[in-house]
Amino acid sequence: MVAIIFKKTKTYIIDLIKPESVEQRRPLVVLMTAILLILAVTYFYLLTQTIFNAVAHQSLENQIPRANAQLQEKKFEHMFLRNSLNKDKAEEIGLVVLSEESIEYITRDPVGFRGVGY
Repeated sequence: MVAIIFKKTKTYIIDLIKPESVEQRRPLVVLMTAILLILAVTYFYLLTQTIFNAVAHQSLENQIPRANAQLQEKKFEHMFLRNSLNKDKAEEIGLVVLSEESIEYITRDPVGFRGVGY
């Protein structure tokens, strides 16, 4: 079966190459031109997408130092607020202050900021 298909394909290709078969070549030329155009459009689309992605990547890399600086500022604010927090201020903003005997095991009971203290 494969030999028959190969032989028919070979005969068709040889017939296309013959000089007297100009009319038979026309569909092949149209098909090859269409394939070439599709490949060219696909190539240029992928090329422009690659360029846009590279530019976006570079602009994101430029934003990383600013984001790190903002993160460091927030960390310093957090440390300042945590260090300035006392028992009265914690109760004032609604935090629960635990007693001196803290819980040393994992529990499902709500403990800490939103739960009821012991």
